[in-house]
Amino acid sequence: MVLKTVLMIVEYGKILAPRYFFRIHKKYLINLMYIVNINNADGSNCELIGNLILPVAKRRKEDLVSFLNIK
Repeated sequence: MVLKTVLMIVEYGKILAPRYFFRIHKKYLINLMYIVNINNADGSNCELIGNLILPVAKRRKEDLVSFLNIK
């Protein structure tokens, strides 16, 4: 069941426009237009519109920061 979910995210990642979507975690592919804040205090979290807080994988954090062009 988990493998099926991961494969679905991979497939969506191929279909969706990469300039609007980013995979922040093995379980999460987000629309970049919905990011409100990236918090590094408690590890790495990404806050989205609607107060939804999702983890950012350690190995994806640097890529996300670079992609968003933030320091």
